[in-house]
Amino acid sequence: MKTVKILFVSCELKFSGGEQVLLNLVAQLQTHHQVMVLLRPQSELAKRLVVNPVRCLISPNLRRLSEGGWAFLQSVVRGNWELWQLVHREKIDVVIYNGVGPSIYGSGLNFLSRPQTVIIHHNIQLGKLYALYLKYVPFKSKIVCVSQAVRASIETESNHKRVRIIYNGLAVQPMDYSAKLTNVQVVRIAMAGHITHWKGFHIFLAALQQLQVTQEIQVEILGEAWTRADLLYLEQLKTYVQDHELSDWVQFRGFVPLTEVLPSTHILVHASVEPEPLGLVILEGMQYQCVVIASALGGVPEIIRNGENGFLYAAGNSQQLARILTEILQQLGTPRMRDLIKAGALTVRQQFNLEKQAQTYQELFEDNP
Repeated sequence: MKTVKILFVSCELKFSGGEQVLLNLVAQLQTHHQVMVLLRPQSELAKRLVVNPVRCLISPNLRRLSEGGWAFLQSVVRGNWELWQLVHREKIDVVIYNGVGPSIYGSGLNFLSRPQTVIIHHNIQLGKLYALYLKYVPFKSKIVCVSQAVRASIETESNHKRVRIIYNGLAVQPMDYSAKLTNVQVVRIAMAGHITHWKGFHIFLAALQQLQVTQEIQVEILGEAWTRADLLYLEQLKTYVQDHELSDWVQFRGFVPLTEVLPSTHILVHASVEPEPLGLVILEGMQYQCVVIASALGGVPEIIRNGENGFLYAAGNSQQLARILTEILQQLGTPRMRDLIKAGALTVRQQFNLEKQAQTYQELFEDNP
C-alpha cells in the first residue's frame, strides 16, 4: 500500500455527524498515511483531534457560504492562495473536502494535475448556489456520496464518471449486547441528534403520548440546540412533555457520548422529517444492538430492511411510530427481537465498517488516470 500525504479541509464550527465521520476516517487512514486537517478557529473538531497524533492546522479564511457578503468572497481568494501554498509546501498528494462548502476554498487546485481532490458530499438538500457550484466548477474533483440517495440528488451526465458511493463506517465492535433484552425491568428508549425541527423530536414525543404500555419505560433525549431557533424548539419540546404528562418518562440530557448510553439502551428512535443522507446514529444504534426505528427517508432505507434488522415508518406519522413502538415493547424479549438486533449488528460489520470505508478511499486514491 502506497503511503500518501492527505489534507482534510472542514469549515464547520459545530460537531455533528459529518464531523464524526471525518474524525473516524482520519483515525483509520492515519495508520497507513500522513494526515493533516485544516480547520476554522474555535472548531469543535479541533478539540477532538488533540487526542489523536494528527497534525491540525487553523485557518481564519474558512467560512460558510451562508455567512456571505464581500468578506466571504475575500476569504475565498485568500483561502485558495493559502491552500495552494500549503499543498506545495507540504507536498500534499490528496486534498479531501468534508462537504461542498470547503471545496470552494480549493477550487483553484482543480486546474492543477496534482494534488488529487475529493469532495465528500453528505447533504441531500443542497442549496441552489452550492448545487450550481458542484455542477460546473470542480470539474476534476472526485465526488464521494455517502449514500445512493445523496448520489441521486446531484448526479448528472456531466459528472457521472466522477461520482462514487462510499458508505460511512464504524470501527467494528465485536461485543455481544443481545443479553440486554433478557428479563428487562425498565425499558430504555433513546433519541439522539442535533435538537432541531427537521430531526423530528416532536414526532417522537407525539408517538410517546399515544402509547398504552404496561412496562416501566425511561426515555432519554440526547443532543444540543445550537441556534436561537433550535433553543426555541427545545423549549417547545419541554413544554409538550409537561403539558402531556410525560415528565415521568422523558429526560432531556443534552450532549452525552453515545458510547455511554447505547450499551444499556433497548430501543433507538430516529424520526427525521426531511431526508437524511445516511444516518450515523442509526449505525451506532445497530452496532450496540438496539432495536432501531427510523423514518424511511433519504439514505435510511439503504441501511434498514424493515422487519429484518430494524423498523421503518412513514416520516411524520406519529400514529404509525406509536404502533411500531407498542409492537416492539410487547415482543422485546422474544427470539424475533433478539434475531433482529443481531442482524442489525451484522449489517454494520459487513456493510458499514470503518476498515472497509478506508480501503475504498485507498482504491479511490490509486484510481487516478
